Amino acid sequence: MGGNSRPDLNDIDRDFVEPPSWDMAALGAVPEAAVTQYEADGVVCLRRAADAGLVAAMRADADRAVESPGGVHMRMGGGPDDPNFFYFEYQLQDRFDSFRQLIFRTAVPDYTAALLRSKTVGLYYTNTFVKEGGSADKVTPWHQDGSYHRVRGTKVVNFYVALDPMPAETTMRFLSGSHRGAVEFAPVDDEWSAIPDNPLGRRQVPMPPIAELRSRCPVVGWPLQPGDALVFSQHTMHGAPGNIFDWRRHAVALVLAGDNVEYDAAPGTTNPPFVDPALKDGDSPWGAVFPRLRGIG
Repeated sequence: MGGNSRPDLNDIDRDFVEPPSWDMAALGAVPEAAVTQYEADGVVCLRRAADAGLVAAMRADADRAVESPGGVHMRMGGGPDDPNFFYFEYQLQDRFDSFRQLIFRTAVPDYTAALLRSKTVGLYYTNTFVKEGGSADKVTPWHQDGSYHRVRGTKVVNFYVALDPMPAETTMRFLSGSHRGAVEFAPVDDEWSAIPDNPLGRRQVPMPPIAELRSRCPVVGWPLQPGDALVFSQHTMHGAPGNIFDWRRHAVALVLAGDNVEYDAAPGTTNPPFVDPALKDGDSPWGAVFPRLRGIG
């Protein structure tokens, strides 16, 4: 992949430690041990967080999106006919009912509320990813989601649901504990962000070399099956290898937030570019653009 001013961002480890995971179909609710694990590590794995029928429907709809892009999307590859591509599109719930079902008719918001010890859960955005089979060079570089967001606070998570098998060779990696202190690194200028450094003028610090971060934060990860979820803080450093296998790797991520988060109304372009012009800086973000899923008031 080209365009990175920091080549070490593409240095995604093949080896990682696999912490415990939690089977939601068997447990029914998020246990306290999973909550404390999330708070310590900044990431937790919830097995069978979405059922097989819904996963199959979302996978099929993601393929339809690739064939007929809409909304805010990006396709990375050597050209429109490049077979080794990485596609992603925001807000597929605006086009396909399967993604609306995941948001509004499953326990995903409840799992999030438990992990965040939060009474409120709202949706900032969704992002659906498709890495074509054989796209080994389409690496997702090390980054923090929060560096690009308009929602400020420590109770913001990415609830990432695998729609295909993701063996160790292609699953995401995380720097365990890198969320502590809610340190926000300035975005690195690369083709993934498509925005200038620190576009909102927030107080961000330069990102250190990844080797330095790895020396303090162990690399963790989990092989996944369809319906398994990785839930991680917007301040947790993470990345993913390309897809070396011969099947497409589909996934959907819901960015959800809990109590006491604030909307950043500063001018500038973020990724994703969604804004609510009715909100002032510091307001609760929930309203016409960003829906509240749990809680009142």
